[in-house]
Amino acid sequence: MRPSVTGIAMLCLLFTFITGCVSDVEPTPQDTPIDNTDPTDPTDPTDPTDPTDPVEPDPEDCYSTLEFFQKKIYAPVLSMKCASCHNTQGVANYTKFVLQTPNITGYLAHNYEATRNVAAYEYEGQSILIAKPTLGMQHAGGMVIEPDSETFKHFERLVKEFKDPVVCDDAGNNGEFFNDVELLSPLETFRKASLLMAGRSPTIDEETYIAVGGEKAMLEVLDDLLREEAFYDWVKLLYNDKFLTDKYVPGNEAADLYSMQDYPDIRWYDPPNNNNMDPKEYPVTGYFKQQGQMHANRALAQEPLELIVHIIRNDLPFSEVITADYTVVNPYSAMSLGVLDKITFDDPVDPYEFKPVQLPGIPHAGVLTSPMWLNRFPTTATNRNRHRSRMFYDFFLATDVMKLAERPIDPTNIEEHNPTMFNPNCNVCHNNIDPIAGAFQNWDEQGSYRPPEEGWFAEMLPAGFGDETIPYDQRFTALNWLAQKVSEDPRFATGIVRIVYQGLLGQSVLSIPGYAEEVDSDMVIAPEVLEAQTVAYETQQAYLQDLAKAFSEADFNFRQLVKDLVLSPYFRATGLTQEPDDIREVELESLGSARFVTPEMLHRKIIAVTGFPWRVGSFGADYLLNSNQYRIFFGGIDSDNVTKRITDPNGFMVSVADRMANDMACTSVARDFTLKKLDRHLFPFVETSYMAVDKNGFPVPQATEAIKENIRYLHWHLLGENVLRSSKEVANTHALYVQTMEEGIKGIQDGTIPVELPANCRATTEWWTGVALPADQQIINDPDYVIRSWMAVLTYLFSDYKFLYE
Repeated sequence: MRPSVTGIAMLCLLFTFITGCVSDVEPTPQDTPIDNTDPTDPTDPTDPTDPTDPVEPDPEDCYSTLEFFQKKIYAPVLSMKCASCHNTQGVANYTKFVLQTPNITGYLAHNYEATRNVAAYEYEGQSILIAKPTLGMQHAGGMVIEPDSETFKHFERLVKEFKDPVVCDDAGNNGEFFNDVELLSPLETFRKASLLMAGRSPTIDEETYIAVGGEKAMLEVLDDLLREEAFYDWVKLLYNDKFLTDKYVPGNEAADLYSMQDYPDIRWYDPPNNNNMDPKEYPVTGYFKQQGQMHANRALAQEPLELIVHIIRNDLPFSEVITADYTVVNPYSAMSLGVLDKITFDDPVDPYEFKPVQLPGIPHAGVLTSPMWLNRFPTTATNRNRHRSRMFYDFFLATDVMKLAERPIDPTNIEEHNPTMFNPNCNVCHNNIDPIAGAFQNWDEQGSYRPPEEGWFAEMLPAGFGDETIPYDQRFTALNWLAQKVSEDPRFATGIVRIVYQGLLGQSVLSIPGYAEEVDSDMVIAPEVLEAQTVAYETQQAYLQDLAKAFSEADFNFRQLVKDLVLSPYFRATGLTQEPDDIREVELESLGSARFVTPEMLHRKIIAVTGFPWRVGSFGADYLLNSNQYRIFFGGIDSDNVTKRITDPNGFMVSVADRMANDMACTSVARDFTLKKLDRHLFPFVETSYMAVDKNGFPVPQATEAIKENIRYLHWHLLGENVLRSSKEVANTHALYVQTMEEGIKGIQDGTIPVELPANCRATTEWWTGVALPADQQIINDPDYVIRSWMAVLTYLFSDYKFLYE
């Protein structure tokens, strides 16, 4: 299967693409249901001369009315032009035509019935499903369908089929969608999950256990993996990509966001503060003072991320991410916030130990009341928390409210004194944004708890959610009320599934395929391609909705959600049992999780396979984690000025990868050979004395077999390829090894190549300590060109697609 490409939009966008609709009107009393049994009905589907007649279903190729509705009506028209108003929170939510969004389980069946019910009303002899969007009757949303267009004919056909629906034995191919998809084996699946979420390769014990126990054994070791500290680090990376709170990690940036009035000890580590501390009250050591600023500020900056880790670590419902009535602190941030006396730490100087605590006078609502979260998504006197509301919708309700009104707004049409409430061009968004903005009313621009003395703005919609308003007596704990309501909304589970899906697969979920009728012919997507995209979209939707439902029913068990996604064909797809045609390729375009590795992923992968990182010297900065080195150039973010990752490699990123391959090959080979065989990462089957050919150019059979076995091992260890020693992959790599050795030996013999290794490629010290190795263990020379032949092999494998994509 070819590499997956990035999904084109998040799940929250699926119902919001519009060309314009603002409000609607109820059918008038004279509107009456269509008599579906009227033999004189001019749109009788049995009329053989009507070009819009439904085609009699072929038993071999049945096309049901539900499928027709889904592909020709809902996807291209209702979801893009109608659903942004005709939804439970839209400006047309009082009408008979209210659609559910795709992040609600069973949305398609509901929308089919809602459309069928509206189609049963007529106006002057025509179904209002057609009359309104064509302006045959009053429609405040304007003209949506051009009369006599292809879309118009589709609606006519749908109205007819509603009278006599076509039902197929198998209305779709979702049940067979994955039949020709090859999945990773249990061991391959665990290896992929382990490298991604724990930054390590499977151990020998894990490999053996899975090889014997199969899928069941894999799930057991996967569960253990999801309790490792490295997994929690991955979770923090996952959510920092959304919250971007690592912006505040450097210096005192996090501490300086807190009010000294509320927290006078926020910078306790600064003189003269740290000179006045009583050692009887706290065991302050010189080290503690020296490291206090770094550990305190980091704990404050990463408070929202550490709260998420605390919830997962303690198997709490993930809904506590917004409902938790506490925050978390380490010993250092506990001193900053003045709550050290409320907590007992197992290790009073461990910066990685976090405990829950309630700050005095703060009505906690998970990350929503974190000063870091509130500052990262700031407000102003004129914005009035609307930015915070927008991000709340995105993270926790799988909805991008910025897509609610993509059409241009003519400022000459805005005449109302308060357009956000009364102008339909504005309130299509503000009816959704403003009530939740009001729920943030007690938190000021600095993220401090400051309830407004005069209450919330009367010229904005009351604070609330959906059709509910926050009770007056709960106005000081408005976010707590909101968090509880949202945690019970089906979209909350969908939002979390969407984020974890993107984190595991490196791509967003699919959106409803785009349709274009009146554009240039070279821009119109072929109907069969649209059909394939729709199949892929609906299959993915059904799968993710099942995951969201299971996640909700499991009391928001985050680990279970991760395991379910790891087991999915979207994560495990690796190939096809047969060559796909062009249409099948379109259907499978988003399947599989191959994506270019992030700097953090590559950094951890390098350590996993070699035992040490890619650094500027043994004690220098990590090339892939430092913003002054390659972190940004390799597509990473700094959570401040650069907040979007580059997922498609450019020329510079490829150059960085090439340098990494050369550098790591240079530094890895000799160092690995200084270890005992059982401790080696790369060369457990060979020694430096093993040569594929002797100095006269003759092959050495026994050494050759060992070398091939080690090459086979490297293909698995570095690339995840489980190949035979006799495979073409091993043969190609072995040929590179032999050719390099032959050329090197010849160069040494004629004096054009030195015996000594380049300085950076020698092994003279222990990597992590810098202590000199015993003289008999040091590798400085390479007289037989063995070290450099293996360096060529590693450069080849480190630069392979399968090493740089995961």
